[in-house]
Amino acid sequence: MNEGKNILMTAAMMVAGATMLAAEKPNVLFIAIDDLRPELGCYGSPQVKTPNIDRLASQGMRFDRAYCQVPICMGSRASLLTGILPTAKRFVGDCRADVDVPDAATLPETFRKAGYTTISNGKIFHTREDTAERSWSEPPWMPKAGHGLSLDPETTRRLSPKQRGRIWESPDVPDDAYFDGQLALKTINDLRRLQQTGKPFFLACGFVRPHLPFYAPKKYWDLYDRAKIQIADNRYRPKDAPVELKGSGEYKSYHPGDLQDGTEEWHRMMRHGYMACASYADKLTGDVLAELDRLGLADNTIVVLWGDHGWHLGEHGFWGKHNTMHLATRVPLIIKAPGKKAGSTKSLVETIDIFPTLCALAGLATPATVQGRSLTGLLDHPEQPHRDVAYSRFMNADAVITERFNYTSYNDGQSAMLFDLEKDPNENANVAGQPEYRETVNKMKALLKQRQEEATGKKPAPAAETEPASYGENVPPPTHAGVRYGPHERNTLDFWQAKSDRPAPLVLVIHGGGWTGGSKERLSRFVDPQALLEAGISVAAINYRLMKHAQGVTPPVKAPMHDAARALQFLRSKAGEWNIDKTRVGAAGGSAGACTSLWLAYHDDLADPQSQDPVARESTRLQCAGVIGPQTTLDPQQMKDWTPNSRYGGHAFGKKNFAEFLADREQILPWIAEYSPYALVTKDDPPVALFYNSAPAMGQEQKDPTHSANFGLGLQQRCRALGVGCEVIYPGAPGAKYQTATEYLIATLGGKPRAAE
Repeated sequence: MNEGKNILMTAAMMVAGATMLAAEKPNVLFIAIDDLRPELGCYGSPQVKTPNIDRLASQGMRFDRAYCQVPICMGSRASLLTGILPTAKRFVGDCRADVDVPDAATLPETFRKAGYTTISNGKIFHTREDTAERSWSEPPWMPKAGHGLSLDPETTRRLSPKQRGRIWESPDVPDDAYFDGQLALKTINDLRRLQQTGKPFFLACGFVRPHLPFYAPKKYWDLYDRAKIQIADNRYRPKDAPVELKGSGEYKSYHPGDLQDGTEEWHRMMRHGYMACASYADKLTGDVLAELDRLGLADNTIVVLWGDHGWHLGEHGFWGKHNTMHLATRVPLIIKAPGKKAGSTKSLVETIDIFPTLCALAGLATPATVQGRSLTGLLDHPEQPHRDVAYSRFMNADAVITERFNYTSYNDGQSAMLFDLEKDPNENANVAGQPEYRETVNKMKALLKQRQEEATGKKPAPAAETEPASYGENVPPPTHAGVRYGPHERNTLDFWQAKSDRPAPLVLVIHGGGWTGGSKERLSRFVDPQALLEAGISVAAINYRLMKHAQGVTPPVKAPMHDAARALQFLRSKAGEWNIDKTRVGAAGGSAGACTSLWLAYHDDLADPQSQDPVARESTRLQCAGVIGPQTTLDPQQMKDWTPNSRYGGHAFGKKNFAEFLADREQILPWIAEYSPYALVTKDDPPVALFYNSAPAMGQEQKDPTHSANFGLGLQQRCRALGVGCEVIYPGAPGAKYQTATEYLIATLGGKPRAAE
């Protein structure tokens, strides 16, 4: 592997010279556009002209159901740039990340610590002082022209009570006369400078338009015929909306000119202004992207374009953000990453998911404080789900959005708002009080409580998000990260592809945690992934549904075990693309993951040759398993016979405790026969190696009865009777050939032995 890496590095030096270092790590161009809702051509808007952003969307992944966490500039940006959810005391009002979460790493800080040059131009954090010293390699830059600079004398002829001029203007001036034009030029110059250094960069460019006031050069206003602009047809308050629902009053701080708020003429002018400013931002975005391409940087640069929150354009008489309706929380999000496919996804995502996504794409560890969930799986498989629910909050309103519903609780449940987005996509009627939606409201309340507890830390987030935040320094970045293999949000895997000129063996690693916790990031507890890769063996680590996700699944253990089987089938379905040898697949894991590995090894093949699903047609059989501390039986009587103080396993079958497990044994014997490895092993099954921390003492109480080597000895006796290979390794074990599961897997799968150091 090292020899191959040296060859690649030499070739890169010959071809790219000073840009070699940048080629090793992807650059990041991070484009923020203030107040931009998905009012873009690529999102299906029939009126707005945004060809440059549309072109970017055609080259990258467009997220159709992306939601911000706080529908206001400062809170949204603090949340996104730390990857942390808001609470009633965090990211509220005029907030700063340095104040609200002073110990949390920021996105640019994480890249800066990884050796990137990090630059902030324009509006990234709400104030440029926020976390500036630790986040950016250079002081954050802002144009001298403020975002409210007026270039038309008529604008300031009359002022509002807040001493602000007219809400719109369209002087015939060049692009760089305003804030955003100057910002684009600075960003283009920085790209040229960064290209010369050859170092990886994280360049953030924050355009302020279409934020109020609607000031843009005349040529962008001229793109539209105001008389033909379509205005909202629901310019009324939603039916039965609670009194707490309000719109933003920000637009009222500007002078209306000669127009009267609420008239059709007013609506057309406001929409005209918004679209002109959106087209202005689009043109400048195109200028930056064109320069990225001209400099030869596009192929090694991750481009992220996002809006910080949504914006009402006269719907319900609202102008702006500042509530939890769909139009205020849904945002545009486009990610174009080297080697990733172009397309679109309707999966629910949150803006806090951007932080871990960029870390994963750049091969960086995600800080432990981050609560977001990487979107890399969707970049490969956009059709798969990502989140069941998105969470947003503003002041006294907490909201959760599912695929169909948008629910808001005001003042801890004193009043509520529910919109059925399937029947009422424009949110014209609050149905929270209607009897037929009572059950839906209760479900949404429960989902909201879960997300609130996750945000406050009272309840851990799903293990996929918080167990541990990264693999650690001894594990290289995955070749493919966060890949979806099934419908549940926990059905994700990471894959490391070994360098091999022929199909490589594969080790599937299934984490432990009693089927109630744990995550794939525990990988190195069970195998040495680097040693496997150096031996020419690819590695996959999976998450699976935990017991708490098994509602309606009987028995509960079926969920994680069948998820593991599905993951194995999915990996085999990728054999051609990922260079996997289907005939040489082994499993590894610890505790419950080890038990699942043995279940796969001994269970009849679950492949369905007649299935319409090509993944389901793949085999679930293994060549071997090398596991740590496995429970080899799920029969409570057998456990008691082998280890009298056994107390584990009842939860696998929905039993409250071991006593109930034992008392109900006769009733659940069919389940035991289906899910207990000991009950499944037959003479045609593959060899296994079981590793334990202490020697067995059959029939005696153990210090750790859950992971006792008695389990291994019991299975070994049965395997020997059947002629099936079963090695039990523990300290002092006689004739032990292998010290670790990794050594066993390399030898059994036919990998190349690791070179002596």
